[in-house]
Amino acid sequence: MLYDAFQAEALHRKSRDLDEWIRLELQAVFNAAALYAQEHGLSAPTFDDVATAERIARGSVDYGLQVGAHGGAEDGQGG
Repeated sequence: MLYDAFQAEALHRKSRDLDEWIRLELQAVFNAAALYAQEHGLSAPTFDDVATAERIARGSVDYGLQVGAHGGAEDGQGG
C-alpha cells in the first residue's frame, strides 16, 4: 500500500522540481500510512516519522521499498 502510493506519486517527478516531488511523495506515503493504520486499528505515524523514514532510505538501491517499510504504521509493517 505505501510502496504503491510512493510509486504512483513518483511517476510525476519529471514535471516537478526536486522540492515539490519530495514533498508530494512524502505526503502520499503519509496519507497511505494513516489510512493503513486506521484500517488496522494501529497508531498512525506522524508526518515527521515518514520524513525520517525517507531520510533513512536516501541512497538505498531500493529507496521506494525502504520508504514504504520504514514509513508505516505502529506495527512496523509498511503495508
